[in-house]
Amino acid sequence: MEMQAERGTDYYEDEIDLGELLAVLWRRKGLMALIVVIGLLLGAFYSLSDSRNVTTSQIKADFDGIDKHLYPDGSRFDMYDLVAPDILSRAALAIEDEDRRQAFLQKPRGYVTIDAFIPGEVKSEMEARRKKGETYIYLPNQFTLRLSEPGGGMFDSEEKKGILNGIVSAYEYKFSRDFVQKPLLAVNFPDDLLSRNDYGDVVSILGSQVQSYTGFLEERIKEAGYYRSPRTGQSFVDIKSELEKIRDIDLQELTSVIVTLSMTKQTDMLQKKYQYRIREMEMQSQKKEGEAAIARELLEDVWGKDRSRMYSRSDGEAEAPSMVVMDATVMEKLSQKEYISFLVRTALEASVQANDLGVDKAMIEQQLASLRDRTSDGSGVVSHEYMEGQLQRLKERITALGHEANRLNAEYLASRYADVIQTLTQPVSHVIYRMNPAKALVLSLVAGLVLAVFLAFVVEYLAGVRRRRVQPDA
Repeated sequence: MEMQAERGTDYYEDEIDLGELLAVLWRRKGLMALIVVIGLLLGAFYSLSDSRNVTTSQIKADFDGIDKHLYPDGSRFDMYDLVAPDILSRAALAIEDEDRRQAFLQKPRGYVTIDAFIPGEVKSEMEARRKKGETYIYLPNQFTLRLSEPGGGMFDSEEKKGILNGIVSAYEYKFSRDFVQKPLLAVNFPDDLLSRNDYGDVVSILGSQVQSYTGFLEERIKEAGYYRSPRTGQSFVDIKSELEKIRDIDLQELTSVIVTLSMTKQTDMLQKKYQYRIREMEMQSQKKEGEAAIARELLEDVWGKDRSRMYSRSDGEAEAPSMVVMDATVMEKLSQKEYISFLVRTALEASVQANDLGVDKAMIEQQLASLRDRTSDGSGVVSHEYMEGQLQRLKERITALGHEANRLNAEYLASRYADVIQTLTQPVSHVIYRMNPAKALVLSLVAGLVLAVFLAFVVEYLAGVRRRRVQPDA
């Protein structure tokens, strides 16, 4: 019986009394509450520390070539062009306070970032290709603009939205300046074009400009077709037709007048040129006449000789040989024929060239005489005034058509690139925490309770040990 009692006592000593455990927790509830509160405060501090105020906006680039990351002129596009320093400087105008604006401008890329946005279906396709071992190249045209600053930052919500919208506006302005407002034609006639150049040179310069304009317009017509300005109703085809009329009618007419009348501002120089040309023709004509005379004298000398040799019989009668004897006489006959042919040809060519030079000389003498008559009686003054007036009119007309082409081109490109940057989502502000506050509080609560229970029992155990040490002494 005594052994059974001892075994019963050991059995009950090994049991856990839940009531007593709960009593211990109740007695240490103050300590536990303090530990839980401290845990919650630490969790909240961890979650809220390093929080950032973030404003995001999603945008889309839409212009020719963006699918290959190229600009309309073929140059490379980079998404960081959207947040280039000059773009951010213009966007900073949304910040009204000068101090805050300067703080932003000191390190704008520390506040603004950009990331490529890849749609879900594209991600799925990329993953499927990756599994097949294939390469899938995707050049994004959607991007996420993000303005971030530490919690409790210096910019208010409206300013941050204004900065992101300002980036879009500034980029549209830059795109328009580089690819829309850029002149199609360079209208660059110098002011002193007429005063520094002779009439023929001016006509040549105007013709070259017209030809250049026409070429540019042909390329634009291939792209724009029959686009017409909603303001003026004019098309690139109309401007090209006007330029072709100037080239084929006006400039051709002035060229004919200049050539026919030998019109020039440098009359004295032209007279000297004519005189020099006449003397040169006289010398060439005399030379050719001398060559013709020499050729005729030689021809008469050769022609007078007996160029055939006959074989005679013994009776003295002439008889053609039955066969050609290949001796020195054959070669002599052949060389005589070739020599005669050469002399005849030389005489004829020299005579013809001498006659042609005489005709050309007579024409130049006539032009020189006409030029002297116009200069002496003053009748050429009116012609010069007329010519300069016509050239000035054509210069102004070509210049006006160049400006009209540039205005029409700007209208066409403005309509074509009306929305080069589209805002898919308006700027939205939110706060990013190191950890989600709700999650941080739950984890802190659980950790605090566990730690509180553990410390409660540790404190209760230490208190029991101290009591047992005190009781034997009592």
